[in-house]
Amino acid sequence: RAEQLAAAHNPSVLVVGFIVDDVRRAEMRRMWWRDKPWFEVEDDRLALKGVPVPVHRSRLPPHIRQRMDTTLLALPALLQNLFGYHRRVHRAGFGVEIAKRLIERLARLQAERDLKVVLMIQYPPDTWTHRGYLNYQRRLAQALLDSAASHGVATVDTYRRLAAEPNQRDFYASAHMNPRGNLLVASLLSATLPGLIQKNRPA
Repeated sequence: RAEQLAAAHNPSVLVVGFIVDDVRRAEMRRMWWRDKPWFEVEDDRLALKGVPVPVHRSRLPPHIRQRMDTTLLALPALLQNLFGYHRRVHRAGFGVEIAKRLIERLARLQAERDLKVVLMIQYPPDTWTHRGYLNYQRRLAQALLDSAASHGVATVDTYRRLAAEPNQRDFYASAHMNPRGNLLVASLLSATLPGLIQKNRPA
C-alpha cells in the first residue's frame, strides 16, 4: 500500500505505521473468518498470494456473529485454527522474515523515489495489561527497528511516550485508539519528524 500511495502522490515523506500483531497476521491466510492476501518467499523474493480476495458473505445475523466472535477470540490459537476462524499459511515466527523483507522494500522505495520513509511502531491496548504480551511485542519491535536502521529507514517508537502516561487505557476505545490517543501519536510524530528529516538531509 505504501508503494501504491508513493506512486500516486509522489510525497517527500512517507510514514508507515504498524502494530506488532501485523507480523503475526502476515503468517495467516485467514483472519476473523475472512480470507486475506499473504506473502510467500519465492526465488528469494516476496510473492503476493491470495488475490483477488474472495468476498466474505455471512448468513448469520449480526448479533449472533458478534457473540461467536467474542467466544472465538478468547480461545487459544490452536482452537481458532481448528474452527477455521484463523488459518495459518506460515509457521509461527516466519512473519518476522516477511516483515524484514518488506522493510527492505521500503528502503528501496526510499532510494528509488528520493523520499524519506519513516517506520512508526504503535501498540494495542493489551500491551499495557499483560506483561508477557508486552515483552513479546517489545522483542519483535526491537528486531524490526534494528532492521530498519540497518537499511537507512528512520523509525519512531511510540512506546516510551505512552508508557509515561499514568493510565494508558485512557487513550484507547476498544481495540483501537480514541481521538485522544490519535492526538498523542500525531503530536509525537510532529515533534520527531523534523529531526529525522534534518538528520538524513545531505550537507
